Amino acid sequence: MLVCVWCQVEEHVKDAVAKGGKIVSGGARHQLGGSFFEPTIITHISTDMMCAQEETFGPVAPVIKYEALHFTSEL
Repeated sequence: MLVCVWCQVEEHVKDAVAKGGKIVSGGARHQLGGSFFEPTIITHISTDMMCAQEETFGPVAPVIKYEALHFTSEL
């Protein structure tokens, strides 16, 4: 079964924005069309967002802020 990879990327971006994520750069299909997607940086990521729980197969970099270093090893 083929899965639309770019649909998954768009779904992760939309989910993050709906839950409070902020797009710093990119966030949409590239103007070149086809399977191109703009390199995307999203801040204000929380652990309940799809991009924090699943691997995004596209140029998306979720930036997660941690309060304490020991928390990072618990993910």
